[in-house]
Amino acid sequence: MSTRGHYRMTMKTYRYRAVDVFTETRLEGNPLAVFPEASGLDDATVQRIANELNLAETAFAFPASQAGHDARVRIFTPRREMPFAGHPTIGTTFVLLDESLVTARQGGIVLQENIGPVAVVDGGEQPLIWLTTPPIRSGPLAVTVTRRAVAVTRRAVAVTRRVVAVTRRAVAATRRVVAGTRRAVAVTRRAAAATRRAVPIARALSLS
Repeated sequence: MSTRGHYRMTMKTYRYRAVDVFTETRLEGNPLAVFPEASGLDDATVQRIANELNLAETAFAFPASQAGHDARVRIFTPRREMPFAGHPTIGTTFVLLDESLVTARQGGIVLQENIGPVAVVDGGEQPLIWLTTPPIRSGPLAVTVTRRAVAVTRRAVAVTRRVVAVTRRAVAATRRVVAGTRRAVAVTRRAAAATRRAVPIARALSLS
């Protein structure tokens, strides 16, 4: 599902579509703004637009600058540009095909994204579109993601160690409780035995 809007920059107006990806129901799924004809917008401006719209992602489509691609797509969050994202790629493909800005070749198109070429398949029956996630490549982004993953893992290990320590203390406390219970049971048994021995004595005293 999608709706249309306009964004005016000085003397030129840029159209955009608000698209709901992964759903057939309006105002459900993953929201996305798509500027199908973004030529003329510079880096600073597209980032400001993404920040103002404040959606998880905003996609901008430009003419492809490399042979073998149907369009260039740049994806922005409110704070930074992304090398690739799944639902913006799907949503942008839908808009480009819906507005006949690209033509599917052999059942699909190839988008030029920062991560590299992304092949998107048109299922032939709208809105069925799917893609193959491109391989993760090494580089600054991969290093950053890896560092964050390592940091999260270290925090998880630290939390696990604290949980283990607490569990050990709880086990030790439980063992002490069990030991105390056993001593209490032993005392109770001795008291019961003493009571049984005292009963005949009490009877003998009463008879005398």
